[in-house]
Amino acid sequence: MPRRSFDKSEGGWEDLRMNMEQPSKTKEQLLEEKIAVVEKRVDLIGEGMDKQIIQTVAMLNLLELPTSGSCEGHLDHGLANPWVDVQATGEVSKKYMHEDEIRQQFAERYNLPISEIGNGTNQEVNNEFWNKLVLDDYTGEYLAWEKTNEPFALRLKELVDEFNQGGNDQERLRLQEFRGVAGRITAGQEEVPDEVEDKGALAKRLIQRQQVMKEFTEFLKKKYLAAQ
Repeated sequence: MPRRSFDKSEGGWEDLRMNMEQPSKTKEQLLEEKIAVVEKRVDLIGEGMDKQIIQTVAMLNLLELPTSGSCEGHLDHGLANPWVDVQATGEVSKKYMHEDEIRQQFAERYNLPISEIGNGTNQEVNNEFWNKLVLDDYTGEYLAWEKTNEPFALRLKELVDEFNQGGNDQERLRLQEFRGVAGRITAGQEEVPDEVEDKGALAKRLIQRQQVMKEFTEFLKKKYLAAQ
């Protein structure tokens, strides 16, 4: 799995409220402040944001697209692609109807603490647990929250389509759909470094993809600064 930089502030909506309360500030000032806020975000294991993806995340947030994960792309882990997940805030904690019961069953069967089921060091147990859980029904609360992603998905598609318009470069932006997110923006065809033999060629592709993400970031910046 690629390393994720989760936004503890849930996409920076608190900064959007702050911006509304300070109308005298220029957009350039608000942009600088947003970048400073994003720079301080950390993921679930306490690691900071990847430097080359910070401005992309900041621009998406300023365009009122909340983000939940990102990566600049790497050659030694994760994906050799920069990517950002756009996701509605307020995701419910209980996704499956019988999650608690199933987790308890696994804890008793394997004599493990409940906290170790699904997220522990025993990968075989984790896999078995998740394979069973995904067969369960979703909670009503989760389905209701999931619908809140729909307007973000539409806006994201509009932006990516406009940016890619007229281009046929295979390393351009791709928009992937996953359940529970509005979409993942990825530069180029996803590649896992461990599965690629020619690391030199992969390094060149990563640089190209990072450049595409920078161009997309500038595209978003122009959109933001031009908006009334």
